[in-house]
Amino acid sequence: MFALDKKAGEFGVTCIENLFFTEYLADASGDQVKVYLYCVYLSGRESAIHYPEDLAEALHLEVGTVKQALNYWERRGVLQRQSQNPPTYTLSSLLFRMISGDQSSAYDEDYVRFTQDVYAIFGERRKVRPAEISKAYDWIVDLKLDPSIVLMLLAYCRDTLPAAFSFNRAQEIAIAMKEAGVKTPEDAESFLGHDKRIREGARQVVRRFTRYGRQPTEDEMNLYKKWVDDWGFSQKDILDACQETVKAVNPSFGYLNSILEGIKNRRQGSESVKAQIKQESAQLEEVKEFTRRLGLRIAPQTLATTYQNLVEAFSKGMVLLGAKEIKNRKLVLEDLPGLLQSWQKMGIQNEKDLSAFLKKRQELLPVMRKLLDAAGQKGSISDDDLNWLRQWQTIFSDNMLLIAAEKSRGAKAFRPYISKILQSWQQEGVSTPEQAQLKTSAPASKDKLPAQNFTQRSYTEEELSGGMSKALREALEQE
Repeated sequence: MFALDKKAGEFGVTCIENLFFTEYLADASGDQVKVYLYCVYLSGRESAIHYPEDLAEALHLEVGTVKQALNYWERRGVLQRQSQNPPTYTLSSLLFRMISGDQSSAYDEDYVRFTQDVYAIFGERRKVRPAEISKAYDWIVDLKLDPSIVLMLLAYCRDTLPAAFSFNRAQEIAIAMKEAGVKTPEDAESFLGHDKRIREGARQVVRRFTRYGRQPTEDEMNLYKKWVDDWGFSQKDILDACQETVKAVNPSFGYLNSILEGIKNRRQGSESVKAQIKQESAQLEEVKEFTRRLGLRIAPQTLATTYQNLVEAFSKGMVLLGAKEIKNRKLVLEDLPGLLQSWQKMGIQNEKDLSAFLKKRQELLPVMRKLLDAAGQKGSISDDDLNWLRQWQTIFSDNMLLIAAEKSRGAKAFRPYISKILQSWQQEGVSTPEQAQLKTSAPASKDKLPAQNFTQRSYTEEELSGGMSKALREALEQE
């Protein structure tokens, strides 16, 4: 017979019982309060809103959030569901329910038992709000977890998390349990035991980084879980890797993650992280020594690959001695592989032989320089030059070599030319400087230099080099 004008409904007022503010507001979340107020608003007027999806659109909320809020108020006895499709509700009078003591429709029996169990779990350790109990009950309804499993989860959170932990964190664990296929209390015990080990391990890492006893954050927990579950590191491995973080000004889980990722990528076999770190530290010390001998002021890590490639082709001792020679000869790093290869061609295969050669080289350098000066030659002295000299020293004295060098003055190809002179002396039995001087004072033809007045077999550089390498090896063995 009577009806409100539509404008009156739009511009009128919506009454909220004071009991809502005194008994229900503090325990509800902001979204739950928003849903309740809008439900009261809709109850007094005609509306096109019939489904949770419509309500979610009107309030700019997620559909799941709206459904959880409706479930919450239904469990609190504020709403009573009348039908399912479309869902219809009756708003209870809060004052009447309190005066009459009629709480029969407030909760279903399962929810009542669950609420009592949750209160028993926390006791005096924490005040649990009805909204939190409702959220936990959603894990039973929505995730299909057994109530006993949810209660085990809450007890686990009570024992392992801070007293004021968020039920959102507990919900993350509940979702993980669902995804892991936890269906029985035994499954839950195994899952939560693993989660507890993860949390305790993360705590120990935190204690390595700071003197304050803070709890690990969720991001830190996720990193630790990745190290254990995905990368296969043990707790001991992770704590051993913490030793490497002392190089950082502010060590962190992120820095430790980069260390463990590097170890994972380089890992071979089943050796422990401690053994791998020890091995890599020793390798780094070798690279540092390599860098120092080169005389370079750069981060050793930049030469790690270069050094590793060299020691795979040559002995470590030869590489380190070669690095020192590069610095002494004022060469560049790119010259080192060629230098090492030239020593190998001379028959030098290890550090001992190379040390002996380099020692002998220091003795040969001034002699070779005198020969070059006597022959009027300029330029640097190569190892091939010294190898050539060492071969002829086994046959002639340095004085006779000097006489031959003087005789070769003006020749373009110094070593081949002086070699022919020495070969002729060898064939003619010239063995003293005096005899050599007489030979060089012999008259020369107009067309040839005096030292060219003989017939002699010609030798290639390859033949000479081969003989020199053999002579060098024999000399090194005698020493």
